[in-house]
Amino acid sequence: MKQQGKEEKQANRRRTLDRLCSGSGLLLSIVCCIALIHVELRVQENHRLISHSVTFCDNMETEILRKVRQNYKRWQVKTDAPPHGIKGWFSSFEIVVNCLSLGYDSGSSCSLYKRVHI
Repeated sequence: MKQQGKEEKQANRRRTLDRLCSGSGLLLSIVCCIALIHVELRVQENHRLISHSVTFCDNMETEILRKVRQNYKRWQVKTDAPPHGIKGWFSSFEIVVNCLSLGYDSGSSCSLYKRVHI
């Protein structure tokens, strides 16, 4: 009788331990899935921010090039310079633009260094 009681207690302990292990495993799986979803959402948000920055810089670069060409053409008209400039001096030149001076937020490290051919 004592032997049967001990065996029953051990069986109950094993079942309780099995349930506890199963519950812990399930809880760990749920936490891992939530963490994975959270990380994926952060990756998507960072990708969106990077994409926005690149688009902004591309648009700004296009606008700068448009204005440079426009100003260069005005200079040619005012000075009656030949289309290729004096000895080709103005046919290509370097522009260095810092995005901060054009109102881009200071959290970005956006700067353009382009060789522009007019």
